[in-house]
Amino acid sequence: MRSSALLCLASSLSIGFAYVPKESPGCHPLWTQTTEHIPSQTLKIGTSKNGVREYIFDLPSNWKPEQPMPLVIAFHGKNNQNYVFREQTQLSDPKWNNEAAVAFPKAIDLQWTGDPTSPPLAEINDIEFAGQLIDHITQMYCVDLRRVYAVGFSNGGGLTQLLACDRTLSSRLAAAAIVSGAFYLDYALKDPLFSHCTPARSPFPIMEFHGNEDPIIHYNGKATPDGQTFDIANWGPAWAQRNGCSADQVAVPLVTQQSQFAVYSWNCGSAKDSVSHHQIEGLGHAWPSRRKQNDDSLGLGATTFDATPAIIDFFRGHTLPDITKAFKDEL
Repeated sequence: MRSSALLCLASSLSIGFAYVPKESPGCHPLWTQTTEHIPSQTLKIGTSKNGVREYIFDLPSNWKPEQPMPLVIAFHGKNNQNYVFREQTQLSDPKWNNEAAVAFPKAIDLQWTGDPTSPPLAEINDIEFAGQLIDHITQMYCVDLRRVYAVGFSNGGGLTQLLACDRTLSSRLAAAAIVSGAFYLDYALKDPLFSHCTPARSPFPIMEFHGNEDPIIHYNGKATPDGQTFDIANWGPAWAQRNGCSADQVAVPLVTQQSQFAVYSWNCGSAKDSVSHHQIEGLGHAWPSRRKQNDDSLGLGATTFDATPAIIDFFRGHTLPDITKAFKDEL
C-alpha cells in the first residue's frame, strides 16, 4: 500500500504536481533586501532572446519585505499601453486588492504572442518571457510561489490562455483570468498555438469574461480582419473537458441595475467553479467596469458590473496544490 501510494504520487509529480515552496528566493536574498515601500515603479528586465522589457510594478498597501505576498501578472491588449491598462483595470486598487503585488509588463510593439501579426515564436516568445518575468520578480521580492496568477485582456487574454495551456508555465500559476480573450484559429497564426492545450494539472482554475456584442473578438467566433477566432461559447466546455469537470454547466443569470449577465460554471469533483465564464449582455470590447473608460466606444458604454473584484476574489480562492500534504495523507 505504501509503495503503491508513492508510485501514484510520483506519477502526479511528473504531470505538474511538483512541490512548490511558499517562499521565493527574494525572501532570503544574498544581498541586502530593500525595506523601502515604493507603491509603484517602472522596472526593466533584460532577456537574451526576448529583448529588454519594461513593466510597472505595484506593491500592495500592506507590503512587508519579509512576508511572502501573492503576485499577479497583468497583460494589456494589443496596441494598448501598460499604464493605460493599469488605470482601466484598477487591479492594484487597495479597495479590492491590498495583499497582492501586480506587474503590468509592456509588449514589444504593443502586441503579444498569439496575435496574427505577432512575430513567430522563433523570434519573440512571450510565453517564455512570462516565466522570465516571474523569475525576475521573485528573485527581488518575497513572493508566495504558491499564489502566482495571470490575467489579460484581448490579445493579453490570448497570451494568458497560452500560459494556462503551457505545461511549464501552468505548473507555476495557481489560476488565470481572461477578459475578451482573443483566441485565433491556427490558420490565422504563424505558429499553431491555441489548438494545443496541455495544462500541467487538472483541474486548472480559469475564468473568462466576454461581451456578447464584442465588435473586435466576436462572441460567435466570426472572422476578424486579422483572422478567425474560436467561438467563445465553446471555451467553457473545452476547459471543463480538460479539467475533468461534470458535463452539466451551472448557469446563474445575474441582473444588475442596467446590465444583465450570466455566469456559467463547471464543478470539477470537489473543486467548485474551477471553470467559469461570464457572458455579459450588451458589452462590447472592454474591461467590465462601472468607471468610464477611454475605450467606451468599443465597449459600447460602461456596465454596472466590475470584473476586477470578481477576478481578485477568484484568485484568493486558489493556491497551487501542496504535494507534501498529499504525501502525509497517503503514507
